[in-house]
Amino acid sequence: MDMETDPGLHCLQTPDDYFSMLSDEIVLTIFQWVPKFVLAKCARVCRRWSRLVIDESLWQRLDLSNRTLLPGVLGHVLGRGVSILRLAKAEILGPVFTGVTSVINCTRLSRIQYLDLSMASTTTSVLEEFFCICKDLRKLSLENCTVNDKICGYIGENKNLEVLNLAMCQGITAAGLVPITTNCRKLESLNMGWTNLHKHSIVYLCLCLPQSLQNFNLSGCRENITDDEVKQLVKTCPNLRELDLSDSTAITCESIHLIASHLNHLEHLAVSRCYYIMPTTMPVLGQINSLVAVEMFGMLKDTALRQLRETMRGVDINKFPFSCVARPTTGIRRTSIWGLRVRDNLA
Repeated sequence: MDMETDPGLHCLQTPDDYFSMLSDEIVLTIFQWVPKFVLAKCARVCRRWSRLVIDESLWQRLDLSNRTLLPGVLGHVLGRGVSILRLAKAEILGPVFTGVTSVINCTRLSRIQYLDLSMASTTTSVLEEFFCICKDLRKLSLENCTVNDKICGYIGENKNLEVLNLAMCQGITAAGLVPITTNCRKLESLNMGWTNLHKHSIVYLCLCLPQSLQNFNLSGCRENITDDEVKQLVKTCPNLRELDLSDSTAITCESIHLIASHLNHLEHLAVSRCYYIMPTTMPVLGQINSLVAVEMFGMLKDTALRQLRETMRGVDINKFPFSCVARPTTGIRRTSIWGLRVRDNLA
């Protein structure tokens, strides 16, 4: 049997490596369609592939949610030049940097701008090590994580920060809020819901938040926020479009009048379970032409709800039970954060 009668034998014996004829640019374009876990295997094929698979163009976005990151793995990821990173519900083991991974190099190379750490399982020491190299964050979620003043200080170094989700975070103090409110003057969306803030921390926030703020969640403050704080808040942040004060059990109808007279651009207001607010006061919000939705869950019986809807026509009442302020993922979208894809094809 010869090669002419057996084409398969010819294929086995041909010495041509067609992949080597392709330029690096074309190979990188092909690799962009390859899942991340396959790229790791491609690195073992040859030196050229090993060099190409670490090209930063292949690692702009990465989804490591629900994964366990062993010591040093996160440092390697940062060294690849990732800019959009989802670590929601991930378990991150420290230290962040091990072996040849240098914190100095990663500080120089770190390009991360969009970071989702919602409900991640890790320690404050790991977060400190992580955030000390993050200087250009635009959007950040630390929902249900434990932080401290040092971590908040590092967050405050990101002067271009636009969106910050600290909902249900533990360890936030007035001292930790100072660098954030002082330096992050471009903030547009801030979620501080259910963070167990002390009274003086709430007073400080209402005094020092940036005027750029458009969406603010301060729910769950119970009796620690009163009409006085609301009065200061609407003066400090006159451009608010969405405000959530749910479960603020000490605010009264006066707060509704303050909101109606100061927040001319308000679109969405949530005051669920604010039991000192009388439903009959709510129609005063009709003077806000931009208002489209009001949440008053737990405060209205069916008859009163129907009457309020009749009075406030054009405004949705009790349509959105959950706040979306600053949250990276909402609804069924789990392949993107803040509208930015984190998965490339099958990755």
